[in-house]
Amino acid sequence: MAESAAELAGRIFISYRRGETAYPAGWLFDRLVQHFGAVQIFKDVDSIELGDDFVEVITRAVGSCDVLLALIGDQWLTVTDLNGRRRIDDPDDFVRLEIQAALTRNVRIIPILVDGARMPRAEELPAGLAGLARRQALELSPNRFEYDTNRLLKVLDATLAEVRTAHDDAISQSAVTQALQSTAQNDRPLADPTRDAAAESGPTKNLSPFHRSRSLLLMIGGGILTAVAAVYLIIQIVPNEPASKENNGAQSLASNEFKEEGPWRLVVHNDGSASNGCTITLVNRDTNESWSNGYPVYETSSFLIAQAGTFRWSIDSGCTVLSRPGPGNLTLPAVVDGVGTSDAFKAPEMITVRVKDFHGNSRCELELRDVATGTVVDIGELNKQKDSVTLQTQGRPQVYLVNDACAVQVSPG
Repeated sequence: MAESAAELAGRIFISYRRGETAYPAGWLFDRLVQHFGAVQIFKDVDSIELGDDFVEVITRAVGSCDVLLALIGDQWLTVTDLNGRRRIDDPDDFVRLEIQAALTRNVRIIPILVDGARMPRAEELPAGLAGLARRQALELSPNRFEYDTNRLLKVLDATLAEVRTAHDDAISQSAVTQALQSTAQNDRPLADPTRDAAAESGPTKNLSPFHRSRSLLLMIGGGILTAVAAVYLIIQIVPNEPASKENNGAQSLASNEFKEEGPWRLVVHNDGSASNGCTITLVNRDTNESWSNGYPVYETSSFLIAQAGTFRWSIDSGCTVLSRPGPGNLTLPAVVDGVGTSDAFKAPEMITVRVKDFHGNSRCELELRDVATGTVVDIGELNKQKDSVTLQTQGRPQVYLVNDACAVQVSPG
């Protein structure tokens, strides 16, 4: 039986090199099938039949997906063909075709760095793949496979929920359009052409059913727009202030669109009136990737953002948003408190994170991330039985700490 459009919404394509990441791709495929169902996952190109145009088949398959997972191993960029040429430079290379099709069709791409692989730089990639270098990656390690895949599932759940919502909205809009067109086709002229002209000039009294419907829709739409405008007017915006020593060059975001060079810092402040905390949604218009703080902000929190781009944001009323250029410069030892991330700090070989205050939580999850790419380099957990943890920096020059809830002391060694 043919699949419905609703069933097709939210498909995931796994791109990988068989000789390098076949086993991780298989593990990941099994985990995704368990969570989403087999019909939603595309893995490999084994379905291409003899005589098929594989470029066309790949382009169509990627175009029907909403997310492409690009598995990148340590030889992904350098593996060569029989002639000694990099496979990624071959216009007919399957992996290149898959990713290029996804970039062209604006499919969301999540690079998956397998077992310590690094993210390729734009200048190392063919021109058609340079956009891949701007995508934020997830590291996948056999030592923490369950944790890494659970993080990926959270991102995919949120992404595919947005896709289905947009799909449902499109269907609803189409139904409304068809209904209006049907009503317009069934309109009939007024029976009495000599109807009083004054009566004809009334606002809606003597309009045809189609025009009454359209007027009603316009009034409803106007009410919705008014409500949306009111919400944005309620949002508190910090007045523009010149950069100073006190605010470290912070710029208040008086518009809900701005541009930043990565890495940079996002600051969210709750003035006390947002009783449910402040949650910001940030969308990179250059890549269509979205980000939101996982836990509401009840006072002030800072978040380091590795990506550059033009961003749009929305936030609850009673909250203010500022941006600070650069990743900051934290000197260890230091205390990192609450929801958010630390500023960047020079990475020793390892750091020790010790809890100072659980803030009423039973445990706190920690992530150590690379400043340049935003990728996770190590993870840890603090709980009532384990009040300190050592995290490895994996040779990164600069890192920052993601701390979901606790107040912690961060020290070298």
